[in-house]
Amino acid sequence: MRIGKKIITGMYRRGNTFHWTAVTAGPDGPVYAPPESGALEIDEAAAADPKALAAQLRKQFPALAGPAAFALPSERMLIRVMTLPACDAAEMDSMIQLQMDKISPFPDDHMAIAYEVLASNDGRRRVLMAGVQKESVESIGALCAGAGLDLRRLDAEPAVWWRVIRDYLAGRDSGAGRNVFGIIEAGQILLITVQQGQPLSFNLMRFPEELPPDEFAGELLQEIQNLNLALDIEQGPDAIAGLRFWSGGGQAGARTDTRDGSAGGVALPEAGAGEGIPVWRDMLAKALNCPVEFAPLADLPPLSSSIAQRMLTPPFQPHSAPQGEKSVMDFIPAAWRAAAAARQLKRQLMLISAVMLAVWMAGMAAFFSGYRLERMRTERLDARMQTLKAPADEVRMLQRKLRSFEQSLARNRLALEALREVSRLLPAGANITSFHFKRGRSIILRGEAETVEPIYDFKQALDDCPLFDQIEMGSVQPGKRRNVTVQTFQMNARFPEEPK
Repeated sequence: MRIGKKIITGMYRRGNTFHWTAVTAGPDGPVYAPPESGALEIDEAAAADPKALAAQLRKQFPALAGPAAFALPSERMLIRVMTLPACDAAEMDSMIQLQMDKISPFPDDHMAIAYEVLASNDGRRRVLMAGVQKESVESIGALCAGAGLDLRRLDAEPAVWWRVIRDYLAGRDSGAGRNVFGIIEAGQILLITVQQGQPLSFNLMRFPEELPPDEFAGELLQEIQNLNLALDIEQGPDAIAGLRFWSGGGQAGARTDTRDGSAGGVALPEAGAGEGIPVWRDMLAKALNCPVEFAPLADLPPLSSSIAQRMLTPPFQPHSAPQGEKSVMDFIPAAWRAAAAARQLKRQLMLISAVMLAVWMAGMAAFFSGYRLERMRTERLDARMQTLKAPADEVRMLQRKLRSFEQSLARNRLALEALREVSRLLPAGANITSFHFKRGRSIILRGEAETVEPIYDFKQALDDCPLFDQIEMGSVQPGKRRNVTVQTFQMNARFPEEPK
């Protein structure tokens, strides 16, 4: 998913409280809005209904819309870090499925599995894999769909916290050796064990809110020692170099605040003498013989902004096929991606169809408008023609009369002038037997000759005569005159329409 100048919202949930950060991604880099949170005013019965929850979410937080990345909580999540041999994407998926089956108490068809490659070197890959029940995935999907959110990614909170701690370790010496980092919130501790800057394990420890400090320290110490022993067996012996905890409250034993990333009101064991320092810090430091640091969760970036950051740097690319080394944590099923792609294609086709229909309608409207205008123009011309027809007929009649008058007055159109010109052009050996004059129009000549040559010479001479415009040659036939064979002919000599 490449985000242009758009908004992506990072979200997570604590009970009925939702926390989010809106990030605007543009050419100058991402701009993070201040984190926001809100508790839905909804009864417990409706809280289990995704439709009711979505309706309330849309109603109470109308500004919350658009593309979103949601992080699933660490609770009820199976988490494991393993180093696997480098292989192709399909084999990587198969190996991770096999490893998750070993630790999952649920059937395969009830589990959604995702993984993320943390590091790759020497032909091996360190992989963070996580599994949740499909019911949790479907519940978040229904919630976001009902609330009008375009769910782009279902992340895992442990992977997001590792991103936060990795950024915290950048440029610090605390990344050397084996270190344990703890995120304390909502009555639980997420322990992330890191060695030489690479995560080895993710463990979630729950504790009662009113647990006495000594009992809490004992249980936490036992958990860390068991964890370290398991890592010694797997990775080789190494002492814990240090522990660092972040808590949602400023002082141990106090109620945590409600800012983004806080525990949302979970009490920690009672504090010691130092402000903000829990009494069990010294117990752990003495038992493990290493420094134990304690800081408020406010020192770290808000979890919701880190969820959005994982969408932007590097740009998140959704996938439905095996990704191997390029894989990142995402629980959204491939079927959802395919359905979303189909819906997008359908919307595009509908948009194209609508545009084509609009263009066709505009073209038809332009065609009929042009046709109507042309018809109106033709009707106006017809009406004008009808108006001018009578005067035009009168003018044409006057022109005919004037032309006839001009032809009558033209000297060369007189019968004698025409006879003189015909006689002048008549060759020897040819005689005119009939001269029929049509005033101003033509003359019809009939004659005879002993041979056909004088006839054609006469025709050629009349063609060259300017007095006549067109000479029409009739048939030439033989005939008898006083026992002599002659050639009879007929010609029609037309005068020009305009006198020359």
